[in-house]
Amino acid sequence: MRRLSSIVLVVVVGCAADEPTPPVAPTTLAVSLLGAGAHLTWQDNSNDEDEFVIMRQRMGADAAMVELARVPFDTVTYHDEPITSGATYLYMVTATNAAGGTSSNQATFVAP
Repeated sequence: MRRLSSIVLVVVVGCAADEPTPPVAPTTLAVSLLGAGAHLTWQDNSNDEDEFVIMRQRMGADAAMVELARVPFDTVTYHDEPITSGATYLYMVTATNAAGGTSSNQATFVAP
């Protein structure tokens, strides 16, 4: 009589809990006039961002959003100065880490 044995091979390829994920998106982006510039504020909803990328589009002048600045993690304000009187700007903030980035709402600002 021949004896059969079973071999079970289990291969684990990465674990979802170990995979890095992009940070939670910032929210409530708002822009207001402060001095001669546009003052941005937002809610930081993540505890694992490396930095925030500030994006801006000058409506009618820029074809797309362009990177304006990068600020360190846990930052919740940015001041954009100088701005052009009468120009309309569209802003967005992206939280980033090694896994990628997630973006805030967009906020429009018309410079007085």
